[in-house]
Amino acid sequence: SSGTRAYFLRGHGENDPASDDESRGHSRLVRLLAEKNVESRVFTNLLSGVPEDCSLLVVTGPVQPLLTSEAAAISKYLDRGGRVLVTLSLETLRRQGHLEGLLEEWGVFLPSQLANDQKASARGFDIIANSYGSHPVTSPLTRAGAKVHFQAPRVVVPIPSNRLPADAPKTTALVMTGPEGRTLSDFDGREFSYVEGKDRRGEIPLAVASEKGGVSGLSAGRGTARLIVVGDSALWANGPLQSLGNRDFAAL
Repeated sequence: SSGTRAYFLRGHGENDPASDDESRGHSRLVRLLAEKNVESRVFTNLLSGVPEDCSLLVVTGPVQPLLTSEAAAISKYLDRGGRVLVTLSLETLRRQGHLEGLLEEWGVFLPSQLANDQKASARGFDIIANSYGSHPVTSPLTRAGAKVHFQAPRVVVPIPSNRLPADAPKTTALVMTGPEGRTLSDFDGREFSYVEGKDRRGEIPLAVASEKGGVSGLSAGRGTARLIVVGDSALWANGPLQSLGNRDFAAL
């Protein structure tokens, strides 16, 4: 539809939508959005709120923590039916920002863990995933048997509904590792390793969708608030966007 605008947040070390850099730039993602008639804009000032004409707020791999008031502005935008995409950078694995609190309110928990799947890796820490949750965002990938190539993903966990208030959003794991996946939580400054008793094995979630429908007082047609959190900020950078099914996943 005309007038669909994606706003990329800047000012916290996010990946740059204008850059052609292979691992940190998002110029190809911007072009992909343009093909879908979505105009991309950049903004830095969250304190005055998310722009009224924002159809999708994109927060790609912030390195510096957001201020409490900035997280509150995103929360307010979601509460009025906004759509938000957050991708997480590995650099924040050891640092808490104010995004974690907001994400937990939306049923998404970020443990300080790297996801790993040696059976589905080309280089050791990347993951080639083809296990999807049942959700409209991923059903085309499931049908196509597509694979999504994560570069070095953090673990992103949907909080079970029995641990959330009744009116909490509904969360779904979108993409998981294979059954041989595991979490790695011990980091010695150079690499991550598996800690017995602390880490777990099995299908490890790498991306989560969280939705809240029928928010009262919204103008008709705005529909559902949706938050998508992806544990890898490089997934849709210029280089990896061309890998396997990443482009198809981004197109959703």
